[in-house]
Amino acid sequence: MMKRLLLAFTALAFLATNTTVMAETKSEKEIRLAEKVEFTDVSDHWAKDVIVKMSDKGLIKGFGNGKFLPDENMKRSEFIAALHKTLGITVNYIKAPDINEFFGDVKNDAWFATQLYDLASLNIVDDRDAFRPDAKITREEMVNYLINGYNYKLGIEVDGLGIAVNELDESTDFSDDKNIDIKYKKAVKKATKLGFIRGKGKNIFDPKGNATRAEALVVLEKLLDNLESIKDGLKENKEKQVVVETGYEKSDKSFKMKLKITNNTDKSITINHTSGQKFDFKLLDENKKVIYTWSKDMMFIMVLTDTLIEEGKSVEFSAELDAKSFGDIVSKAKYLQGFIAGTSKDFTIDSKGYEKEIK
Repeated sequence: MMKRLLLAFTALAFLATNTTVMAETKSEKEIRLAEKVEFTDVSDHWAKDVIVKMSDKGLIKGFGNGKFLPDENMKRSEFIAALHKTLGITVNYIKAPDINEFFGDVKNDAWFATQLYDLASLNIVDDRDAFRPDAKITREEMVNYLINGYNYKLGIEVDGLGIAVNELDESTDFSDDKNIDIKYKKAVKKATKLGFIRGKGKNIFDPKGNATRAEALVVLEKLLDNLESIKDGLKENKEKQVVVETGYEKSDKSFKMKLKITNNTDKSITINHTSGQKFDFKLLDENKKVIYTWSKDMMFIMVLTDTLIEEGKSVEFSAELDAKSFGDIVSKAKYLQGFIAGTSKDFTIDSKGYEKEIK
């Protein structure tokens, strides 16, 4: 268990810059266009528009003969691969992944092994020991993985903007609620609230029933649309706020730590510093233990100072560590935290700092 936890923590996986809900680079767009496929068996299908949309985005593939087979049941391996692409996950590992650390019935050279390893290491796929890749995915299994992925993306990107679900009431509103496995009920309930799923006739969820390829695509499209709308909302909101970002520049000679404050509001803001110290930096190891504090043993004048940032302007604080003196510390550092030393009536300063992963 500890080994698996370490794998998850050592995965250098900031997703926001690699997701399908972000703006694409030219090369990424070219790849997607190259993956565009036209299917001959969906022209009259109820899910045609969704299938075409997901195909155009390069998120699904057919069977190589121009067919998508929308009414065929989807395999668990197929759904995992499609979910992985929909979430836009990219994970880099310190050592070569071995899928047998999670599952004994999947080989490392399986076409979906890399995607499955990523999702298992992030606990989006929360099964262990046996994955059953060729089995047909059930509706409750599909929803479980979907919500795990949604929760993960929200935890990374929007920090708590999810739909609240009563922890004490795990029952759903479906007439066949008793047939839903207890471990999947929260996911089913949340997916219903988010509009990802709905019941069949007579409000039946049919949890043990197999999901067709078309049904799975519809659910994944709803997930993608939801994430895109959240991303757009965050971007619009960010454009009207004070944004604080920690960054760094790393070279063979030095390690420069930066803390940038951007005023996106329509009025000037002021930061009141209680001394000559306006900022601070901390370096943390892979276990989030502080291994270096920039301000330690430094002397600052005890005169009150202010930092004024006009509307639409930015201020950047920085400190540089030379490789000769601090090389060993920098090589061990996995996270950089930047701190604003002061208070402000114009925006909320996070006393816990602003963290950046060092890659």
